[in-house]
Amino acid sequence: MINKETLLNLASIQQIYEEAGKMDGGTFQDYLMNENLFEMYSSLLQNPQKLFSLFTDPSEKKHMVYTKPNGPQNIEFKPYILNEKFAKEYQTTSKDFIQIYKDGKLVSDDLFRFGGLGGNWKDNYIELLRYEKAKYKPEILKMSKNKNPKYLKGIWVVVNKYGEVIYENRDDEMHRLQHLGGDIFKKEGKVFNVRTKCVYTENAKDYFETDDYVFIKVDYQKEGNGVYRIHKTVDTNTIEFYPKTRR
Repeated sequence: MINKETLLNLASIQQIYEEAGKMDGGTFQDYLMNENLFEMYSSLLQNPQKLFSLFTDPSEKKHMVYTKPNGPQNIEFKPYILNEKFAKEYQTTSKDFIQIYKDGKLVSDDLFRFGGLGGNWKDNYIELLRYEKAKYKPEILKMSKNKNPKYLKGIWVVVNKYGEVIYENRDDEMHRLQHLGGDIFKKEGKVFNVRTKCVYTENAKDYFETDDYVFIKVDYQKEGNGVYRIHKTVDTNTIEFYPKTRR
């Protein structure tokens, strides 16, 4: 089989990439990291027109399967093609919606996108943009002179290794969380356990992680300044606080 480096440098494939645009929200290199897609690209190398159809013909595209490095082997992401009437009604031209499958079965009817900064597994969690039906406020419609209030609203969510949404970032919909490791996530100064929903601190400054622990530097705690040591995957009673020693 042709190697990935050679495939990346092939003008015919690169030209197809340029014509196909953003290719469902990922880069050309991202797609080659998926062994299934790489094998498919290689087998289609002698038929560039067929390869191009994967990005332009919904009947071909619906058979594609996306996987991501470091994720559960039984979780897959498959493209979902909006019908033209629905897409027009909800004013979207996006072609890179996906749905989550576990063991070959659809987990839910929810629509997702990887997003520009999301879509990578870490410690059995992945952040995705989930879309839902919504309506613009009247004042927005008035400013835009658009009479159709319907649109698809994207919200950053956290998905676990079972393909389930376990956290919705509804109070800051368009911003991702910061995954510190294991079950531990950060949102501005707040550090919390996405599984137990326990909030460790609202005043996090800096952090670093080891294989098993996340260390959080905090200021203005009731205990004073110092560092939390939090185990990545066990329950909340395992946290320890080391106060800053005055000199």
